[in-house]
Amino acid sequence: GLRRLGRDLEIPLQVVNVGSIWGLFFSNEPVRDYMGAQRSDGERYRRFFHAMLDAGIYLAPSPMESAFLSAAHTDEDLSLTIEAGRLALRGLV
Repeated sequence: GLRRLGRDLEIPLQVVNVGSIWGLFFSNEPVRDYMGAQRSDGERYRRFFHAMLDAGIYLAPSPMESAFLSAAHTDEDLSLTIEAGRLALRGLV
């Protein structure tokens, strides 16, 4: 959902995952390694992180950290996260 929102809002957003471990980077290019992650827009991530936190969604405070999806997360949790992401990303446009 966050990947789609980035495309829809024309925000350079890379959502990467391996299984249920995921992260996101504000970058025009795919992030495949540490150097690619370092080239991403950390300031934009900081603003996104704080907007999500204000909406009650706690993400890792650094784009260099990972997020985890688990069986404890409900469909409602995912919907709330995507909606908070939509509002947060709109604030970055």
